[in-house]
Amino acid sequence: MTSMGREFLLSRIQYRDIYRSQYYLPLLETVIRDMVLYLENVGCINIDHVLFDLIQTIANELDDMILPTVVYEIHSHKGRLSGETAMDRYKNFFFDHSAQTWASTSRTIVKKHKFLFDMMNGYCHSTIDNVKYCLNCLKNDKTDIYQKLLICAEINELCKVTLSGSDRHRNGQTVLFLSFNNQQKLVYKNSNSSIDKTFELFINKLNLLPPYDIKIRNYLTKDGYTWYEYLKHESCQTEQELKHYYIRSGSLLAIVDLLNFTDGHCQNLLAYGQYPILLDLETLYHNFQCNGSQSNDERSIIYTGLIDRQEDYEKNDRNESRSAFQTTGLMVETFQPLVFNDHTDEIKLFFVNTKNSPLSIDQCTSGPRYMLLQNSPCFNGQTYTIHSYLNDFIHGYKYTYSHIEQRKDQLLDNSNQFWFELNQLLSTRQIMRSTLFYSMLIRHLQQPHLALSKAMAQDYLFKYLSKHSSNVNPNILEYEINELLKLNIPYFTQQPNSQQLFDGNGQMFEKFFISSSIEQIRSNIQNMNERYCLRQIEILCDASKQTMTKSGSKCYVCLTAATEY
Repeated sequence: MTSMGREFLLSRIQYRDIYRSQYYLPLLETVIRDMVLYLENVGCINIDHVLFDLIQTIANELDDMILPTVVYEIHSHKGRLSGETAMDRYKNFFFDHSAQTWASTSRTIVKKHKFLFDMMNGYCHSTIDNVKYCLNCLKNDKTDIYQKLLICAEINELCKVTLSGSDRHRNGQTVLFLSFNNQQKLVYKNSNSSIDKTFELFINKLNLLPPYDIKIRNYLTKDGYTWYEYLKHESCQTEQELKHYYIRSGSLLAIVDLLNFTDGHCQNLLAYGQYPILLDLETLYHNFQCNGSQSNDERSIIYTGLIDRQEDYEKNDRNESRSAFQTTGLMVETFQPLVFNDHTDEIKLFFVNTKNSPLSIDQCTSGPRYMLLQNSPCFNGQTYTIHSYLNDFIHGYKYTYSHIEQRKDQLLDNSNQFWFELNQLLSTRQIMRSTLFYSMLIRHLQQPHLALSKAMAQDYLFKYLSKHSSNVNPNILEYEINELLKLNIPYFTQQPNSQQLFDGNGQMFEKFFISSSIEQIRSNIQNMNERYCLRQIEILCDASKQTMTKSGSKCYVCLTAATEY
């Protein structure tokens, strides 16, 4: 691609504000130049198409990052900006028309807020490194991908790379979607799929027949990463399939509750016709028994995150459920910046919080950004929620719980291949703090008072994390701070057969847990009883009253021509 071609690609990007974009255009130019050279070397043909969506996403994120500081500096100069209209004064903050150069007021941002630009630079380079690594793997794995997933993944047929919007971990690694000219899609995830294998062994051992059987996505395991087939939301074809979806949902809940699953939020479930499919199993076999923790909460299905009670999400500073079986339709992206009176010196900025925002989000200049959820089944263009099928959900839960209880001696047999594979599992994700908590802190770092210097940001994180910790290990705290400064969600793992915790750099913390997660899971199965089952049904009935959307609402996925998850 020539320099003219690179300039044409830049010109196609829809910048939210042409003046703010001047702060990150040099970064985008560097990214495009770097990626074009790389794609040409690996034999990619559709370079312009491959890069456009990727660059647009990066540009939007950079604009989100620069916004708070721009708004702050404009208000700092309020009353001193020339111009008859609010829009003129906004323009004059950036550009000195008399001298035909950038105004000293706008240059102040670059001089003062050096750490902000370090973060923006780090975000761009880590994102591109992740994409390059993925495409290198694609070149090496194309034969295996075709044999296992039946996807023709030739790099010269690649037409789009999409950032999923999922969490960034360990040097900006995140889930990527790859689209090809033959309309096929592929999902790249930077974690090993051994967890998927163990879960597959467990559900196969149960030998559940329809409509209680559970499906998972097809996958190809590689060293340190995984290729998954791309599945999209599909409608049920009959009302009977709707019933079967919720029977299977209850069955799924019974299984993953026993296996210490957590992180069952609304973006982690896909309604694939009559099958509920968990998209991310990395928090299976979670360890809930940390040394030094003093939780008196009863063990229940609430731990899975698939079901939420009002008192639980309010305790975590949320005004709504985010559970997979209760939230549906469209959800406003949390912590996104909302701009009011954009392109004027009356510009204001608020963030969508988990609590009520100070102004109606529908009044913002750019319009709020929504997540399109795909976790609820639909039929004839209508969404059907747990309200209408609660009895089927409960039936699926009770049946599968009883089915497992009757076979628990067989399941607990140490000769069971499941236990062998689980003992060999080297890494499952351990949630130390919620992703929302970490995401909030990342947005805090992009505020003008912290974007001044890395030292100020470090000091703030240390004080804030210490305040919201009990007996936290100083090495864990240090790791969290270092990751957050790089705009990563801190990533922890544990081995199901041990009591050790590991951070994303591989540092081990001895005897962090009271017992291993394997011991906990075996105890869950060993102690199955009718009382526990009935208590979970009671929780289900109570929680189902808090579903965000009732049955009969339009299915937004069906209304959307291009469906991505």
